[in-house]
Amino acid sequence: MSNNTYDSENHIYRIDGVVVPSVTQVLTDSGLVDDHWFTEKSRKCGQTVAVATALYDKWGLGAAFGLDKAKVPEQYWPYVQAWIDWRGEMGIKNDDFILVEVPMWHEGLRYGGKPDAVAWVKGRRTVIEKKTGGFAGWHKWQTAGYREMLSLKLDYARMAVYLNPGKPAKAIWHEDQRDMDGWRLLLGTHHLKQDYLDRLWELPSGVREEN
Repeated sequence: MSNNTYDSENHIYRIDGVVVPSVTQVLTDSGLVDDHWFTEKSRKCGQTVAVATALYDKWGLGAAFGLDKAKVPEQYWPYVQAWIDWRGEMGIKNDDFILVEVPMWHEGLRYGGKPDAVAWVKGRRTVIEKKTGGFAGWHKWQTAGYREMLSLKLDYARMAVYLNPGKPAKAIWHEDQRDMDGWRLLLGTHHLKQDYLDRLWELPSGVREEN
């Protein structure tokens, strides 16, 4: 059995001591992620909202370990409220959550990742990604990467939920099964590129150097 570890401070996944890419790293290295809008301000917003909503998903409001509204900076609370309201509209209770911010690894395909949540939504096991920014086409491959790490014997839906202050949250289902093929292609390309860079100065297999 593999020894899988996650360095939460540096966001590094390892399988048997070997560093493997994360879902986010694969997507970023692919060139498909436009990081033009990734500022320190947006990063802080996303991180704060992720922590606050995860507490709410695990323990609710005001519980001993739950979400304390007073500890959430005022400018971020509207995002959290949008999530709370959306959950209420969808009828998602705390008991419906299967996983919340839990690191996972795919030992066969050699990568790791941490979906925001996996929960029962409208009777379906669903991979959920919470977004505090706008829509992006690569989000469907992100949820595909997380879904790939879950049991293939069970059916999982995928969605992204967009949170914006003062507006109702908007959920987009990712229902195209070709997204899984797209994710595997991106991951395979990442591994191929990394293997090439690691062996850049070695003779490739099947090539003989003649003196």
